[in-house]
Amino acid sequence: LHLVGALKGSAVFLADLLRALTVPATVDFISIVPYGKVTASGVVRIRKDLDEPLEGKDVLVIEGICASGLSLSYLLRNFQTRRPASLKTCAFVAKRRERPGDVTLHYLGREIPDEGPATHVDPSTTPTYKFYPPTSGPHYSLQGSAPVPWQTIDNLVEGQFVHNLEHGGIAILYNCPSGDDCTALKNQLENYVKNLAPVEPTFHEVKVVMTPYSRGMEKKVALVAWHYVDFLDGYDPNEITRFYESHVDKGPENIA
Repeated sequence: LHLVGALKGSAVFLADLLRALTVPATVDFISIVPYGKVTASGVVRIRKDLDEPLEGKDVLVIEGICASGLSLSYLLRNFQTRRPASLKTCAFVAKRRERPGDVTLHYLGREIPDEGPATHVDPSTTPTYKFYPPTSGPHYSLQGSAPVPWQTIDNLVEGQFVHNLEHGGIAILYNCPSGDDCTALKNQLENYVKNLAPVEPTFHEVKVVMTPYSRGMEKKVALVAWHYVDFLDGYDPNEITRFYESHVDKGPENIA
């Protein structure tokens, strides 16, 4: 099996996948950038090509997030000309939307609905989402309230923390019954937000907020970034840091 990662979004997911595989695998990477604005043609420029040939290999193309599918479509067409024995795709997250006809996601971690544009809505309304907890979509815009200040720990609603996601932040959500275990989990997460979360390098901020949350929570903890979500069984500071460093400052509005 030959894994091909599309840089840079696939790197962390590919590393996790490689550790989980039970068959021998080799790895290569490719980096592509669009010619100006991405169009329906999916025309891109290869910034870093593969180091090894694909001919005769069982190739699995790895993407972190598949949004429009245009870049992946280009890669598949390009790789087919290199005569692999087989060619399949794998994505950690995909937005639920129409993709080019030649793009099939053979292996998919999670599908997240396309919530539409990141529009501001009146705080007196309640925005609705296709997926909970939401990772994008409409949100409130009210100075001091949405987005909330970084390292806020409070009872936040979706319209608040989604705005923080838009600014490249991470929301830590937790859901647990009352009792000692819940108190311990809350205290551990609060300590992480206040004392352990890394300072991001661009604005020198700790771009994390935290809130209790129940809707759509598959496990006790959810880590949410723009178009990404990861669920945890409990407190795992190493996993939280890895998620944070992978997704901080990658929202559509990369500002402090």
